[in-house]
Amino acid sequence: MLVEGLPAQGGALARAVAGHGWSLADYRLADTVDLLARLDVAFRNVHRGEKTAPVPWPDPLPRPGDKTPKQRAKARRRQERAAREGYEDIVRQVAPGRL
Repeated sequence: MLVEGLPAQGGALARAVAGHGWSLADYRLADTVDLLARLDVAFRNVHRGEKTAPVPWPDPLPRPGDKTPKQRAKARRRQERAAREGYEDIVRQVAPGRL
């Protein structure tokens, strides 16, 4: 009985089941906003002056499940550390005593 009165989309039950409250329409709207922003930047870059710097591409709107900037920076640092360790391991194998 209680479930019948709950909102179909965006309610706490829907968020608990899906992990977020976004519907297909929300995703399509975010895609449309991203596309319009890219078209705007492309138009501005095509019609800019010769000595004017190009407008940078916009970042897409965040979606549910996207990593936060802090999480992306942490993952980038972890990847850089792993690459450095791999490089040092190769140097140790090829040229012992150089590191």
